[in-house]
Amino acid sequence: MSKPPVRDNTYDEERRPPNLCHFCQDIIDHCPEGGGYLKKLRFEHYPTSHALAASATSGCSLCIHLTRSEKDGDEWDDAIGLEVGTAILETTRGARPTDGEYFGDSRLILSILRPGKHAIISMLPTFLPPSTCTYPRLEIASTESSLPICKTWLDRCQMLHEGCGLDICPEYATLSHCWGSLSFLTLNKNNINEFQKEVPVQALTKTFQDAIRITSYIGLQYLWIDSLCIIQDDVDDWNRESPLMSDVYGGSTINIAASSAPDGSYGCFFDRHLFWGQQIQNDYYNGSSSPRTVYYQCIPDDFEEYLLAQPLFKRAWVLQERLLSKRTLHFTQNQVFWECEGSFCCETFPDRIPSRFEDAVSRLGIQHISSDVGWSTLVNNYSACNLTLPRDKLAAISGLARLVQHARKDEYIVGMWKEKLLSQLRWDVEAGKGQRITPYVAPTWSWASINGTIDFPSLDHDKHLHVEVRAVDVEYGTNDSFGQVTGANLRLKCQSITKATVSLPFSKPHEIIELPKTSELPVRLNARLDVAGGTEVGDGLLYLLGLPGRLGSQVTGLILKATGKEKGQYRRIGSFFSLGYQLPFVQQAFGNPAILVSEADCVRTECLEDGSKIYVIDIA
Repeated sequence: MSKPPVRDNTYDEERRPPNLCHFCQDIIDHCPEGGGYLKKLRFEHYPTSHALAASATSGCSLCIHLTRSEKDGDEWDDAIGLEVGTAILETTRGARPTDGEYFGDSRLILSILRPGKHAIISMLPTFLPPSTCTYPRLEIASTESSLPICKTWLDRCQMLHEGCGLDICPEYATLSHCWGSLSFLTLNKNNINEFQKEVPVQALTKTFQDAIRITSYIGLQYLWIDSLCIIQDDVDDWNRESPLMSDVYGGSTINIAASSAPDGSYGCFFDRHLFWGQQIQNDYYNGSSSPRTVYYQCIPDDFEEYLLAQPLFKRAWVLQERLLSKRTLHFTQNQVFWECEGSFCCETFPDRIPSRFEDAVSRLGIQHISSDVGWSTLVNNYSACNLTLPRDKLAAISGLARLVQHARKDEYIVGMWKEKLLSQLRWDVEAGKGQRITPYVAPTWSWASINGTIDFPSLDHDKHLHVEVRAVDVEYGTNDSFGQVTGANLRLKCQSITKATVSLPFSKPHEIIELPKTSELPVRLNARLDVAGGTEVGDGLLYLLGLPGRLGSQVTGLILKATGKEKGQYRRIGSFFSLGYQLPFVQQAFGNPAILVSEADCVRTECLEDGSKIYVIDIA
């Protein structure tokens, strides 16, 4: 890393834009014209956050961006070579923008370090001045004043995007919002007759009133809001309406998302600072009397995570609402985002957000989540969200499941797919954070039985461990096979299920299970419990079911515990994987009759023609 060279075309004061401090102007002066490749350069900068904030208050555009992007922590300063009071400028490789292009593939990355603080911003170069943008720039200090661009986005989508589908008549909007702990007016049995005559708008929350204004402004007459359209104290009405969510959100012209509002008192509209809308201008002379102007759009380096960090996207129901809707307007504290099948935009990037800054969920289309990897990604995102009512674990994803079933032509079974059930049994919950949902919502072999972030590891086929699904029986609370489950049983045929006794307490997020010695080396397995604290381990007698899939060179499977209710019936309490170098010893151990279960531990046993045994077990 080096200090920046002195440039021959140093700007005089008359040429220098008035909105940069001398530190930031020095950085901009050394940016490669149009985003070309640049070696990592080190610059002097403000040594404290107080000094940086003072410069921002004085009007330095770049200091404003750096101040707004500051975060706690300096643990990575050694790794990237930062020192307190310095800034580092570097580029990502990629194509430069051309004269007729808004942004290329390259970007400049500026990093600074303060005591206990750090900030990283991306600077995207363009030769096009803000005046050439198709839409008005982000220039108004209230998101309510962004309604004209919202209408423009909708009009453009309806005219140009065939993939977004035809709108049904009559057209209507839907609302995604956080209920929070706020008490607010909802539809119930006592006021339904009054609501059918007139809904008292002034008695509604600010979020609802703002959504009504948005709906009216973009030219729609109808707005669907869950708490005003489903009778909240009528279970029968809920059971009728909840299976229709895919139709309600999928059929709306647009979904309005109150993304930054933790409850209805906040609304959709916010006063805001305009720093995201500011571009930094620099003139390059290169020996010519006529400068070539480059504009830098500055954004926080974690821009792609901005939407998912909003309060609304911590709510599990909203993931489904976002993916089901053809179009969504996300009203956040800083700006409005537009999302549809044809484009993903915001006021900073009103034509289109560069693909590298799109968040993970925006890339999840129905076709993608219909694949095995896509469904696993969906469950991972969904399980990281919060549910006010744990009983809604399956209901809040049922609309998506219906669409995926139509695409996969497969049977949906308690959050999983029948053709891939064996591989989907092997899921993990974030270590030390799992909680079994009570009362009952799903069998223990389903990820839906757990509160906690779920991950499906990628498995390779392992012919040594044979397991076969013999039968799946599911009891539903209604006639909806995507909704409430009251009981379920999974019957498996397997060749490898062993006993293991562990020493108590067995309660850490990661524990070691040692199998009885069957070879020169002891066989140790890494255990990952579903529920934190080891409350499901009981007396320490566990059963290990090897699955026909490997994590690279690691044997993997389920940790089971006998229910004691019926012969051969178990419940899942965790998962395991072996150490890679032990693969042959683990495979040998799982085939050793000395540690396999007995007939008393199974529903029954069967014999193959070669004399080997097949064990039939149930998992509840």
